[in-house]
Amino acid sequence: MDKKLIFATILILSCAQPGSDYYPLFTGAERIYEVERITILGNDTIQSRTKQKTKIETRRFHDYWGEIWEVTTKELGSLPVNAFVRKSRNELLLILNLNDTLNVFKQFNFPLEVGKMWIVAKLPNDTFVGKVINLESIEVPVGRFDSCYKVEIKTKRADFNRNVWLAPNIGIVKNEIEASSFQDKIKKVTIEKSVLIQYNTKPTKG
Repeated sequence: MDKKLIFATILILSCAQPGSDYYPLFTGAERIYEVERITILGNDTIQSRTKQKTKIETRRFHDYWGEIWEVTTKELGSLPVNAFVRKSRNELLLILNLNDTLNVFKQFNFPLEVGKMWIVAKLPNDTFVGKVINLESIEVPVGRFDSCYKVEIKTKRADFNRNVWLAPNIGIVKNEIEASSFQDKIKKVTIEKSVLIQYNTKPTKG
């Protein structure tokens, strides 16, 4: 699978502000999204609607990475995509392969502040750049959330653009992606919108 599409479908984002956790990490935490996707390939357009679940499977210690969390993202009718997250006070890393120490995405550089920018990842032919755009309120099927950070992640080649909204103590509540590539020399454009429809981000007591 293309690394940009993997990056687009893994909804692993977090930040740490005083008093709020913008991506709670504990075993069993999950978020379910309704996803609308439009794929344009030449003169053909395909529209689809599906559901996607992201779940924190387990926490463990790795000799190189230290404390990491295994995360699974699965769409209906598709195989799950597995990745790992390492979270610290200064950054959140998305690790697609534990044996690959170079191909790592720095999703955030903490603390998040409106206007702050950072390098998410450098690939052989492109660079991903992140920026905190705004702090705003947003409404999705599960309710209205205040104090949400809107974060933009895009490539310098302008063939990938992603906006995500993160609510305190919940995580991602909305996600928008537009990506373009070429398939057999024909331009392919994918437009995706996801909204949160169900979530569990509080540890079970006992």
